[in-house]
Amino acid sequence: MIFIIYLKERRLRMFRFLILLITLITSCTMAPNRINIGEDIPQKFFDRDYKVEKKAIGGKQWWRKFKDPNLNSFIDSVITRNLDLKIAIKRLNSVEALFDIKKGGQYPSIAAGFSGSKSRGPVPTMKLTQLGPVIGKERKTTESYSFRTGLSYELDIWGKIRSQKKGAYEVLLSSKSDLKTVYLSIISSAITLYYDYQYLNREIVDSRRSLTLLERVERYSKIRYSKGVITKSVYDLVINNRNLLKVKILNLESGLEKLKNGIAILLGEYNLSFFRSSDNFSFPLSDLNIKTIDLSSDILKNRSDIVSAYHKMESIRYEIGAAKADLFPSIKLSFDLLSSVERIEDLFNYDNLTTSMGGNFSQILFAGGSKLANLNRIEANYYQAVLNYRKSIIVGFNDIKNSIIDLESASNNYKILKENYDLAEKNMKRAKNQYKEGIITYSKLLEIEQDYLEKEISLYTAEKGIIQSYIKLNRSLGGNWI
Repeated sequence: MIFIIYLKERRLRMFRFLILLITLITSCTMAPNRINIGEDIPQKFFDRDYKVEKKAIGGKQWWRKFKDPNLNSFIDSVITRNLDLKIAIKRLNSVEALFDIKKGGQYPSIAAGFSGSKSRGPVPTMKLTQLGPVIGKERKTTESYSFRTGLSYELDIWGKIRSQKKGAYEVLLSSKSDLKTVYLSIISSAITLYYDYQYLNREIVDSRRSLTLLERVERYSKIRYSKGVITKSVYDLVINNRNLLKVKILNLESGLEKLKNGIAILLGEYNLSFFRSSDNFSFPLSDLNIKTIDLSSDILKNRSDIVSAYHKMESIRYEIGAAKADLFPSIKLSFDLLSSVERIEDLFNYDNLTTSMGGNFSQILFAGGSKLANLNRIEANYYQAVLNYRKSIIVGFNDIKNSIIDLESASNNYKILKENYDLAEKNMKRAKNQYKEGIITYSKLLEIEQDYLEKEISLYTAEKGIIQSYIKLNRSLGGNWI
C-alpha cells in the first residue's frame, strides 16, 4: 500500500506487530455443546422381516421408473415454470446474501476518501510603501486537496462475530434443505396429478362403456317388461342404475376439469393451454414388488425436512454463543492516515502525512436486563428447536413405516383384484360363446359384461393405489435426487 512507503521504520514495525496480533487472535465461540439426538433410533423400521425391493426406491429422478416420456416432459416443464419453485429459489438467494453479510463482519473495515477544490477570487493583500502599509485585494487562485484512509477492526475475542457467521451458515444449509423439500413436494404433486388425470380418463371411458351397456339392458328390459316377463320394479331398477351412472359420469368429467385447473396452477398458468397425456400407458408394476432389500433407518438422513430441522437447531445454538458474547466488552482497533495540502503533487509527501492509531473499549453497564432476557429467549428457542428436530425424526421414521405398509397393502390389493379381473375376463369370453350356442340368455350375457367392466374399473383403481403408494414411499424417503 502507498502509505507504507512513507512510514518511518519505527511506525512500520508497530503496524506489522498490530497486524500480527490480529492474525494470531483466534476467536473462540460461546455456543453450547451439541445435544446428541437420534441415538435411540431403531436400526430397522420393523421387527419382523419386512423388506422393500431396492429398485423400487430412491435414485435420481425416480419418476423415470414410470417409463413414460410424456410424464418426464411434464415434470421438466413443471420444474421450469412452477412459481413456488421460483419463490423458493429466490428465498434461498436472499439467505445466501445474508450469509455474505454476516461473513463480512470477520474482516477489517477499510474506508478511503479524497476531496479537492480549486477556487479563484479576491484575496486581501498588504503592500509596504513610503507612506506605510497599503491594504488591498488581488484575485488569486487557491487549491486544496485532502486524502483520508482508515482501517477499523473489532477483535472477536468472545466469538460473537464467528458465532453469527456460523449461525448464518446453518440457516443457509437449512434453506437449501427447504428448497429440496419444495422440489420434492412439487414433483410428487406433479406425478400424482398426471396419473390422476390418466386414470380418471380411463374411468370415464369405461363408465361410458358401462352406460352403453346399461342402455342396451334398458331396451332389452323394456321389451321383457312389455311382455310381462319382468315386473315394473325390476324395470325401474334398471332405469335407476342407468341414471346413477349418468350422474357418476358427469361428476367424473367435472373432476377432470378440476384436475386440469390443478395442473394449470402447477405450471403457473391461468388456463391449461397444453397438456399431453398418454392414451395407452402401462405402469411397470413389477418394479414395485416388496420382497428383497431391507431398509435401514439410516435412510432418514436423506429426508430434507430432518436435515433442515437439524440446521435450524444448530443456527439457534450459535445464536446463543453470539448472545453470550454480547454480554462482554467490545474491543475495536483503528488506524487512520490523513493528508491535506494545497498542491496535489504534495498529497503523498511523507512530511504532509498524519497517522493515528487507537483502540476503543466499550461495555454497556446497564440495559434494564434486556441482554439477559434476550439470551433467555434464544435458549428457549434452542430447546424448542431441539424438540422439533427430535419430532421430525420420529415423524419421518413412522412416515416411512406407513409408506412401506401402504405399498405392501396396495400391492396385495392389486393381486387380489387382478385375480378377480382375470376370472371375470374368462367368464365373459365363456359367456359370449355360451350365448352363441344358446346356453344362456341375452340378459345373462349383459349381466356378465357389466360385471367385467366393474372389475376392470376396480383393477384400475388398485393400480392407481400402487402408484400413489410408490410416490408416497419415495417422498417419505426424502427424494435423494437433487
